[in-house]
Amino acid sequence: MTNEERSSEANGRRVASVSHAMRILNLLASNQSGMGVSEIARTVGLGKSTVHTLLATLRAEEYVEKSSDGSKYHLGLGAFHIGAAAVPGVPADGRLMPLLWTLAEETGEAVSLAIAHHADAVIVQRIESQRLLRAEIRVGTRMPLHSSASGKSLLSQMSDETIRSLYPAEDLPQLSPDTITNRSTLLAELDEVREAGHAFNRGEYAGGVIGVATWVRGRGNRAPLALSVAGPSHRFDPEPLVGRLKEIAKAMGETLA
Repeated sequence: MTNEERSSEANGRRVASVSHAMRILNLLASNQSGMGVSEIARTVGLGKSTVHTLLATLRAEEYVEKSSDGSKYHLGLGAFHIGAAAVPGVPADGRLMPLLWTLAEETGEAVSLAIAHHADAVIVQRIESQRLLRAEIRVGTRMPLHSSASGKSLLSQMSDETIRSLYPAEDLPQLSPDTITNRSTLLAELDEVREAGHAFNRGEYAGGVIGVATWVRGRGNRAPLALSVAGPSHRFDPEPLVGRLKEIAKAMGETLA
């Protein structure tokens, strides 16, 4: 049987109700303020009665929950438990959080852990700054690898062959006026990142937001995670934090070993 035939057979065996439930969960994941039944039904293109039944089932299994006034649905702790267990390299027991809090308290800025997923860096744990002008980034945010400090840190631990497979074209997507838009330029910078042990982002993902990141080595000396600190360029200077960032990253690696 060819791969095409296997794919066709798998599609024919899909359970529609499960597919609909997954679409609802993905929708709620993108709307953390919550959504009502009518809005969900309209967005996913299903009848209200069908959506209501699916939500009731998901609620019974704690994958969704209702707001206090009963008007909206949000993701529940069941979804969090599954999501946390699915993140490679990040223990679901929260053992890295004390170190993340230490870095956040020492810097006063937002700190994050990210993993690579295809050509994106995905934020999997984050502590937001309590100061004004926060960067609008949260758990689940995807940032193109080539445009963020976390992403470049993760890319630096890949081979050039792997990087070229992620970016088969020489031109790279531009997110801001400062984004690296040339693969050759990116590869040259990644050589510098490998040598220095850290990566900078100077407004490449979003104008006015800068950051620094390094990798966290887990079991088997792998580097599945990137640890970063970021803040507004008018008040945040990442250069003096490089040493401390690496100390925390090393401590995280020892915790994961």
